[in-house]
Amino acid sequence: MATKHIFPLFLDGDRQVVTASTDSWNGTSSEMRVDSTSTISVGSATVIGTMLNIACNTNDDVVVNISPDPYGSNNFNGITLTNKGDLASLMWTGSSWVILSSTVGATAVA
Repeated sequence: MATKHIFPLFLDGDRQVVTASTDSWNGTSSEMRVDSTSTISVGSATVIGTMLNIACNTNDDVVVNISPDPYGSNNFNGITLTNKGDLASLMWTGSSWVILSSTVGATAVA
């Protein structure tokens, strides 16, 4: 991790609603709602402590690709949300995202 003693920060941008088959995190919101089968790319944040919550609002797969890889060497660099109501929470450390949680129906992808 790049920094010790990181405090969570929720960005004040409007909720990002995804309806396309591919999309990227907009970098201004801490909340994404995905309404259709989609592949989401989550790139670097600019502020240490940035929180990102991703909610699946469909019964189709939502694949979340995280870059840079939270644990290095292509380990757990993605999450698949499979059911409506599945959630994933990420936090930016200054150099990578840490996966804080995902719901029971979600699976980590190595």
